[in-house]
Amino acid sequence: MTEAAIPYTSASVLEERYGIRIMLIGVTGGGGLIDFRFKILDRGKARLIISPTKLPELIAVDSGYRLTATKKMAGNVTMQNDAVSFLLYPNVRSAIKPGTLVSVVFGDVRVEHIAAQ
Repeated sequence: MTEAAIPYTSASVLEERYGIRIMLIGVTGGGGLIDFRFKILDRGKARLIISPTKLPELIAVDSGYRLTATKKMAGNVTMQNDAVSFLLYPNVRSAIKPGTLVSVVFGDVRVEHIAAQ
């Protein structure tokens, strides 16, 4: 499925249907890294779209740059209820700055734009 064919999902639907709450998309490391934090509300539902082998992508809406976490980051995904996990993404070409709208893509689930902090 192409990215354009993936419909947007609201943050509330992501929580209800997939058991994941996005906590933060933050620019860190002098602008060289993106800190993505999320909370697993229901690990059974969350496993439908995320696991240590299926990490989400971040897309800078204005430029279309896609950021992917390295496989080393997979160890930071805790698939337990109420666990907050984090992934660090290299901020390629400084694609994301504070205020940049970001779309988070979990396989075939694309979340409505979230402003980076």
